[in-house]
Amino acid sequence: MVKDTQLRMASATDLAELRSWFSALSDLRSWGGPEMGWARDEIDWLHKLQWPDAQSFAMLNSQRLLGFGQLRFSLGEKGGGYCHLARLVVHPEARGRGFGMRLVTGLMALGEALWQPDYYSLFVFENNQTALSLYSKLGFQQVGHYVDRRSVLRLEKRVGTAIQRIGS
Repeated sequence: MVKDTQLRMASATDLAELRSWFSALSDLRSWGGPEMGWARDEIDWLHKLQWPDAQSFAMLNSQRLLGFGQLRFSLGEKGGGYCHLARLVVHPEARGRGFGMRLVTGLMALGEALWQPDYYSLFVFENNQTALSLYSKLGFQQVGHYVDRRSVLRLEKRVGTAIQRIGS
């Protein structure tokens, strides 16, 4: 069940399993960014996942890894601070069952508890319609593009803006 999930700091075991979720380089880059490539070994994989000042989280259901995401707090150009969500992914066999919504809302709640940001941000490829639909339901809006990458959209959501209710 979607309700029975928990978020915790990702362990080395979680990160090793996460690597097995990607069978095509295009999927890996769609998730990890245009510069992401295949890892030579576990050490290289852990190195590729490092992101300055970011914290990695795992979403579990009955001890099974179902999702992963990273959070980072930064000071914004507009004043105040923001929580950036990155490398969001749900296990391939668990997609389409509401776990993406649970992962993102859980990470936003963690970010709010840790840093009290003014807004959230994330990047997504413009052809990732599934993710764009989810982020739209959560209240994210396009505010620009990733530097030098027109195909990568920057989305933001102010803290406290409503989340679209599904099925109500």
